[in-house]
Amino acid sequence: MPRRCLVLADSFYEWRKDRKLKTPFRILLKSGELFAFAGIWEENEDSDGHPIQTFAIITTDANELVVPIHNRLPVMLQPLEEHAWLAIDKPLGELLSYLRPYPAAAMRAYQVSTLVNSAAIDQPELIKPEREPEPS
Repeated sequence: MPRRCLVLADSFYEWRKDRKLKTPFRILLKSGELFAFAGIWEENEDSDGHPIQTFAIITTDANELVVPIHNRLPVMLQPLEEHAWLAIDKPLGELLSYLRPYPAAAMRAYQVSTLVNSAAIDQPELIKPEREPEPS
C-alpha cells in the first residue's frame, strides 16, 4: 500500500511542445526557497527479488504560470501542509484539499538550454536562463 512522502526540490523542469520542438523551462518559487512536492512511496521487489523503494510525485492541473508551458503541475505543498501530509491520522478530505495548483503569483519560470535534456550533462550552467526572464 502506498504511503505519503515529501520530495524536496528547489525547482523543476517542464517542456513546452511547439510542433516537434520541445523547449525546457525551469520553474521555481520567486523566493528561491526549497519546497516539498506531495509524494507517495512503497516498497516493491526488483526483477531479482530484492526490495526496492519507489516513489511518485502527485500532479494536478497547471496554474496560470505553467499553462502556456505544460498542462500539469506537480503538487507543491504549502509549508504548513507538509507535516499534515505525512500524518497518519488526517482525514482523506483534508489531504485531498492539498492536491491543488500552487499559487502562480509565488512562482516564476524561465527558458533554459536544451542541454538539460541530456542526463550525461550535469553543470551549473543548466539552470541559467537561456533568455532573460520576462518580468512577472
